[in-house]
Amino acid sequence: MNVFLQRFFRIGSRLLGGLLILISSVWAFGALWYDGPSHLIAIAYLVLALLLLILFTSGRSIAGFGAVGLFAFVAAWWFSLQPRNDRDWQVDVAREPWAEVNGDLVTIH
Repeated sequence: MNVFLQRFFRIGSRLLGGLLILISSVWAFGALWYDGPSHLIAIAYLVLALLLLILFTSGRSIAGFGAVGLFAFVAAWWFSLQPRNDRDWQVDVAREPWAEVNGDLVTIH
């Protein structure tokens, strides 16, 4: 390959990798902001992810691995969350549904 194609693929791969890091960082920030213990943690994550994004697009490949690891950590935490029933619910969904079965007739309350 000539030098132009090598440079094109190098820049293209950095831009594509940077875009993937940006998208995953925005998702992880939203997950931390919405379900995290503190908004401060979400802001710290966003600052660190943007720093890694800048380092990755400037040619540091190890920053890409750091961003992927950081995202994987947040994704693993988020997918491990369990729903709880002891929260403040809206009135129309505050109670769990239940059903009565009388032969072929089922009534859902």
